[in-house]
Amino acid sequence: MSQNRGLRAIAIFEGAKGLFILLVGFELLHLLGTDVQESSSQIVHHLGLDHGALAGVFRRLLDNINDSSVLMMAGVALLYALLRLIEAVGLWFAKAWAEWLAILSGSLYVPIEMYKLIQHPTWIRIAITLGNLALVYYLIRVRGGRRSNLSPPQPF
Repeated sequence: MSQNRGLRAIAIFEGAKGLFILLVGFELLHLLGTDVQESSSQIVHHLGLDHGALAGVFRRLLDNINDSSVLMMAGVALLYALLRLIEAVGLWFAKAWAEWLAILSGSLYVPIEMYKLIQHPTWIRIAITLGNLALVYYLIRVRGGRRSNLSPPQPF
């Protein structure tokens, strides 16, 4: 029963990520037909990313943004959101495929998080990395526990 509570907590987290990315995708669609560079510059300025070490990176990125790239980003956001939401539903109902998907997707982030942590350690990066490692470890334990609790197939 506690496994189901843990899986449901992860499902809520994954569902929230999916809904957030879905909203981002819809907001990107609002940029279509507008002055994308100007709108993007305002967003970058509002987030405080237009000065400092990343300012040049964001300026170069903004120079290449147009309607087709915005549409592509919105499409990628939609696909990613759907993946997160499907995973969330599967975890909610304790489906094995969703547990494997969560293990795989969570594990894919670990090398990137470790690299970023080594390059520029911050408390937030430490927390994110440890949280992701804990989540993957938990899911592996859940899968391993289910596999060992399986009884042999019964004849018809």
